[in-house]
Amino acid sequence: MAKQIKVIKCPQCGNTKPLSTGNDHYRCDKCGTEFFLDNDDVNINVNHNYDSGNNGRSGKSALFIIFFVIFVLILLTVKVCVDQVNRINRNVTTYTATERPAIQYDKYVFSMLLPVNGQGIAFYLTNKNKNTYASFENVVTGKPVKEQQLPVKITDSQHISHRWFLSDSTHYVIINENLIYKIDPDNYTFTDITTDICARKPALNAGLMSISFIKEGQGEGFLIHTNLGKDLYYFLASDMLYTEKAFKYVANDFSNPLLPNAKNEKYYLFLNKESAHSSNVAQLYEIIYKFNNGGPENKMLKLSEQGMKNISQHRIVSCKPITDERVYFSPEILYYDPQNILIAYQPSLAKDAGINVQLLDASGNIIWTKPFNNNGIKNTCTVRTNQGFMLQLGESEFCEISVDGQRIQTYKKN
Repeated sequence: MAKQIKVIKCPQCGNTKPLSTGNDHYRCDKCGTEFFLDNDDVNINVNHNYDSGNNGRSGKSALFIIFFVIFVLILLTVKVCVDQVNRINRNVTTYTATERPAIQYDKYVFSMLLPVNGQGIAFYLTNKNKNTYASFENVVTGKPVKEQQLPVKITDSQHISHRWFLSDSTHYVIINENLIYKIDPDNYTFTDITTDICARKPALNAGLMSISFIKEGQGEGFLIHTNLGKDLYYFLASDMLYTEKAFKYVANDFSNPLLPNAKNEKYYLFLNKESAHSSNVAQLYEIIYKFNNGGPENKMLKLSEQGMKNISQHRIVSCKPITDERVYFSPEILYYDPQNILIAYQPSLAKDAGINVQLLDASGNIIWTKPFNNNGIKNTCTVRTNQGFMLQLGESEFCEISVDGQRIQTYKKN
């Protein structure tokens, strides 16, 4: 068959200038494809060779194109998603890093339970929005009753001390060691009385350097360090101011006359019976003593067999046991009134023993005992309510036990 004149092209890329390698064999200098001519039917036979050279460069080019297409598709997808989010949030206010408002969380620095008209009222001192607030809240309903911003900032609970005075049935709080506040739960107020106290006594006009409560058992008053370096003892109920020497003389010499309105008061203490075999047997005692109406005194706070031999120096009128010896670990008095005595104790030393709350009558008879899984009870103040007894379990957790001990309701502030 006669040969026809045709333009030889690379069958792969169409290059018209392939390189001859002899015997009608050619190699494309563009893509590296090798082929040869069949003289009988002028067919072009292709032989792909994927070794080095231009063919390697072609493979890399193909991979680059594939990755580039994928990258473009990803960018388009992200742009569509961002546009959709912007359409949804077009009404949302945005802030720069310096403009974004900081979230302010409430921080409790003090809390306690108060009885008001037969209901449990929680009193809080709280830091929020860079200010300190005093607030009253109904424990059962969780509804706030009243809140007031204080002119002073409290950084933490270490700068707060609290005491309840029997002489005027009032709770007092010392803040930052230089301010005295009074809680009035009936009117839901928290009032600074520091200036009023200083105005009563010329010796305090120089100013107060620090204030603390007089040690419990030594009277209901304040130890005041003045700016002139004087230590003075002030008793609010009697409005009496003593030097340290005069205070110790009046408090510790039981032969000194009491205030005109001194009266008999009842309270309770546990006497621990220690032996070679046990140190957990306790007995509850009823004590009646001459209360000096908030003035200087030397009240017995811990009962021991040795101390009972010298009860006259504590102005004790009578001291008698009202229970048998019972197994109580770390017992404490939570609340008492003329008819009821509420106590708490550990039933054993086991880690999971929890706490038992027990109600006794005035004669020491057990009315009921209720176990709690809590590791302790924050006995800032246990109060009597219309329903029973309300206890403070923690900073913002309370529980109410019915009078018959059958119902226990727990309340926790969110």
